[in-house]
Amino acid sequence: MEQLTGLFMLVVAMVANPQTEERNMFFVYKPLFESVEQCMTYVNYYPQYWVPKVAEAYPNGEIDQVLCVSIDKMNEFMKENPNLLKEQQKEEGLNT
Repeated sequence: MEQLTGLFMLVVAMVANPQTEERNMFFVYKPLFESVEQCMTYVNYYPQYWVPKVAEAYPNGEIDQVLCVSIDKMNEFMKENPNLLKEQQKEEGLNT
């Protein structure tokens, strides 16, 4: 993943379930961005590309936060939480 160093990805946090306080997250890893500004422009000006993906994954969910996260930070986070992406990858037919 060295070629991804310095890039950013979109992470969508859903409103927590009030009974379990569990919060689902959706990771948009295509496209990736060269800066936070580029990522935020995509978020604000092109919701027609990313919102339907989130709505398909969480049809009854409500978006709480949209974050632009560096791949470097995400890699650190994923080392600490290795199972986090497995469900989304399985749903999208990607190798885990």
